[in-house]
Amino acid sequence: MLLRIVPLYLAVSLLMWMLAVATGHAETVGFRIEVRACRGADCRLLPVSGRRWLGRFACEGHASTIEQFGEAPRGRTLSARCVAVDGMAGA
Repeated sequence: MLLRIVPLYLAVSLLMWMLAVATGHAETVGFRIEVRACRGADCRLLPVSGRRWLGRFACEGHASTIEQFGEAPRGRTLSARCVAVDGMAGA
């Protein structure tokens, strides 16, 4: 009798653990800067380092510095903004 209960118990435990992991909710784990160079309605994303900022205010400060002092290619205007990076903090 015990040999029948133990595998069932292990299977149920594994299933409950998988459900707990699968239903985890995503949180904001940082912010990244997204820079666009625009001329009229034609906008292009510019490559930016993959650095993530932990605080939104630090990210916004760096984004405004990029807008003010960055060099735009061929007569375009720069716009920079902070985008939230979502993920599971415990993963």
